[in-house]
Amino acid sequence: MALCAKKVINKMLLMHFSVLTLAVIIVAVFFTLSYVFSFLLGASSWFIPNTFFTLQMLNAKMQMPKKFIKKFYIFECLKLLLSFLLIILFLRFLSLHIFCFISGYIVSIVSAVLLPILFIFNKKPI
Repeated sequence: MALCAKKVINKMLLMHFSVLTLAVIIVAVFFTLSYVFSFLLGASSWFIPNTFFTLQMLNAKMQMPKKFIKKFYIFECLKLLLSFLLIILFLRFLSLHIFCFISGYIVSIVSAVLLPILFIFNKKPI
């Protein structure tokens, strides 16, 4: 993969982590530690699988388009499965505040989806 694409992907992962860190800090200002912990685990339930997927695709060798698409879908399914398993494990074995957990999960998904828009409309070189 081109060096420029790797730099963009690394920047996006760093920005995603930064947005989630800022969100956790905001929650920490207004709520107690148990709510912050729930929010953090909810956000992690999407951030960890998404980062795994991104790094796997970043390290994937460029092959024939059919093989690349197949690998893309396999890793996407693994990402969704890992996210689902983390949610089940966290909710089953930990005493969490559901609203904060779901809020963290949604913030993580929304930031992962919206952050690429910043790179599409960014006219400055990376």
